[in-house]
Amino acid sequence: MNRGDVILVRFPFASGLRGKKRPAVVVQSDAYAGAVSTLVVAEITKNLTMASDPACLFIETSTPEGRATAWSAIPSSRAWCS
Repeated sequence: MNRGDVILVRFPFASGLRGKKRPAVVVQSDAYAGAVSTLVVAEITKNLTMASDPACLFIETSTPEGRATAWSAIPSSRAWCS
């Protein structure tokens, strides 16, 4: 997996129960790909309630900058948080 790849990851529920698979983007540097046994990802969500949170990055796909990203294939605006 490379930085920027979108993958499915099982994120646990807040209660610690199993959770469900959700999309995530790989944010870890490609230099660590074979060197460490963990992978750093950020969850992708349509829930924009936390879009103004400093830990989140909001990507508006209707702007020229948003269309220049890989997110242009996603039909609606998304935010992703680490």
